[in-house]
Amino acid sequence: MKLERIVQIHVATLAILGAVLLGMGQRSSLLPLLAVFAAVTSVIFTDVLRWFHLNRFVANVAALLALFFSLNDFFQADMRAQLLAIANLLIYLQIVLFYQRKNPRLYWQLTVLSLLQVVVSAALSVGFEFGLVLMLYAVTAFSTLAILHVHRESLRVIQFAVRGRAVRDDNASDRSEREVGQGRKLSLHRDPIIRPLTSPTRLGRQALGSGLLKQITAVGGSALVFAFVLFFSAPRLDSSSRRNYQIRLTRVVGFNSHVTLSELEPVLESSETVMRVSFRDAISGQPYRVYGEPYFRGSLLTEYRFEDGKAHWRQPSSTALENPFVSRIVSSYRLLQDPPVSRSLVRQDIILQPLSEQVLFAIFPVFASAQTPDDVRMHSRTKQLLCQSHPDERSRMEYRYAVITTGMIGGVQLDVTPLSNGATHLMDPALLDFDVAQMPTIKSIADEIVGQRAGANVSRADVARALRDHFLRPGAYSYTLDFANVRRRRDLDPIEDFMAHHRSGHCQYFASALVMMLRSQGIPARMIVGFRGGEYNALGDYYQVLQRHAHAWVEAYLPADEARLQSPPDAHLSPLGGWLRLDPTPGSDIDRGRQLQQGWMDTVDDVLDYASTVWTAYILGLTAKRQRESIYEPVANRTDPETWAATLARLRGLRQRALQWVQGVSMLLSLVLAVGLTAALAMSWRRRRHGLPRGAAPARWQWLRNGAAPAGHRAAPSPRVQFYRRLEAALSRLGLTRGLGQTPRELARQADRRLAALLPQTGGAQLPSLIVEAFYRARFGSAAFPEESILAVEAQLGQLEEVVQQCVQADDATPRSRPADRA
Repeated sequence: MKLERIVQIHVATLAILGAVLLGMGQRSSLLPLLAVFAAVTSVIFTDVLRWFHLNRFVANVAALLALFFSLNDFFQADMRAQLLAIANLLIYLQIVLFYQRKNPRLYWQLTVLSLLQVVVSAALSVGFEFGLVLMLYAVTAFSTLAILHVHRESLRVIQFAVRGRAVRDDNASDRSEREVGQGRKLSLHRDPIIRPLTSPTRLGRQALGSGLLKQITAVGGSALVFAFVLFFSAPRLDSSSRRNYQIRLTRVVGFNSHVTLSELEPVLESSETVMRVSFRDAISGQPYRVYGEPYFRGSLLTEYRFEDGKAHWRQPSSTALENPFVSRIVSSYRLLQDPPVSRSLVRQDIILQPLSEQVLFAIFPVFASAQTPDDVRMHSRTKQLLCQSHPDERSRMEYRYAVITTGMIGGVQLDVTPLSNGATHLMDPALLDFDVAQMPTIKSIADEIVGQRAGANVSRADVARALRDHFLRPGAYSYTLDFANVRRRRDLDPIEDFMAHHRSGHCQYFASALVMMLRSQGIPARMIVGFRGGEYNALGDYYQVLQRHAHAWVEAYLPADEARLQSPPDAHLSPLGGWLRLDPTPGSDIDRGRQLQQGWMDTVDDVLDYASTVWTAYILGLTAKRQRESIYEPVANRTDPETWAATLARLRGLRQRALQWVQGVSMLLSLVLAVGLTAALAMSWRRRRHGLPRGAAPARWQWLRNGAAPAGHRAAPSPRVQFYRRLEAALSRLGLTRGLGQTPRELARQADRRLAALLPQTGGAQLPSLIVEAFYRARFGSAAFPEESILAVEAQLGQLEEVVQQCVQADDATPRSRPADRA
């Protein structure tokens, strides 16, 4: 394969990777696919087959048109639109360059455009997939730059060789004309056998076969390892509140701080990640195993309204029993309380994606931990977990928080959540709000179910579970996300219509119906909107909660005595009672069984998601605090503190001594620098004065460097050089001269083959190689060249000159036909 073909493949691959990165940032694949198509087709049809190419005028016109069409988007006020305009312009210019006839200048321009694409894409996307492709791009770019450098130097060598060959041909032509005028025959000199110095194909084979690519891979890999170590070890100076990356806000499908039941559009399921939750024992810090699907509480909805054909669930800002002064006090945000003394304390470490909500999610009840951020608050009236900073005020980045819960014992989430002390949301009259005239079917069904369980020992929890089980009967209700085929009566309340007629809906319909059934029996109830379950990642030991895990369930109030009966003996309780969790939506067991049946694709997804988490946490989000906690402190804890202190003291001492030494010799260093600069300027002036080429040194400097006598004190030529000059003089009679870049050993092998072809019976075909090997020993050997070796070389030179003379005489004796005879 030719070296230029290797360059073309490298540049095309680099451009493809740059286009892929740009497509990740644009979140569009049209233009990147067009760039990939141009890269592949240009290599095949323009570079290899040479079917067509754009001339410079057409290419310039196309580039101007691309610039004109991109300027319209560039002058918009939106910065993202400006970046996209630059990205599109880079792709347009790259496509124009691809279909031109390639030269080193175009290769470098394509490489620079690809690098600019990476710069623009880094401002648009910084995800884990971007990081993977970026590392591949870095390796390819390193290899491309090295190959481009080799290609450029090879072109220079070929140009010098061609130029030198042209000079030799001119000299040979002049010599031939002179000798023809003298009547001599030139059969040996007319067509000298000189092997080409190099060729594109030969250079390509050398690049692939001489280990160049292996060396590039080794050096590039070493550079990546060094950059990796330096990235993690170099101290961070930024604070933990500042990040240099941003992520777009996520609109969660299926979750909202309020619910509208009258929306009949299909509820779309999304596999976009909402949060990642890991559980650890709050005391030991060890991973905590969770059994079953955890329920992460979000918004608490108590007020239901059906107006103008639309049904809404929401959380009232205040209750009717509160005066304005009390409302301002009670509705304020409060810091989380410290956890109670208990053996079953579980810490929830949550990484929340940027959402358009202030609500935070967790298993309740929640308490403060050492890792809880300062802006995490609890709404004093609703006891809802919130982030005090509004999403628009926060940076668009992942939000990390940790809270402690007592709601899990033995890895199982408890059904009853105790009320916190000082709770005021029980005063909300909306917890018992129920209109019998608006929902007669719900009332009659609830009365029928409760009537079947009438008795003195029936508790409120039994009644609540009986009402929940009504929805879980096989075939009674159907779960659906598609309302296209659901026939509704617009004059009825959506919950009443759901219970009386179609009985098809999603979790919000089931939870709404159960809340109204509970309230019809005098049991305070509310709807909870949050997330249920998630995809457990065994590699990272966390739950990956997706948007399609958004869920709605019900909480019914239990007095203190019943809450105690429904809780384990060692559970954390409250004298005010608790909330009993009820999930009336059918299909929970099916979803749980589906999660247990994981295939190899799920394993791959777990690995990719864990790698994405590590990328976000330790690459994009490596702050000074996290670096100290994750890198410095573990290393310091595994080493003797006294050893660290002594090492740091020695380093500080070395630094002080180095500074003192520099200060002490600063004058001397300045003087040496001034003298060196003056000498360099003087040499440069002398070189220009004598017309020396770049890189050539004056004769006196060569004498100092090589040990040769200066001008006027010429020494006799060394015998080492004399016998090799005799060799070249003898071979020149055969038409063999050493080319530019050709080694003496290569010339000797060429002469051996020439002599073997001309006079095979003389046995002198190996003489040039023997003489050259002696020249290598004399020229580069460390020991002195002995006298007997010099005599042996003289004898070999004499034999070679006789053999060359025989070749010339044999050529002179060969009869030559006249041009007319040959015709």
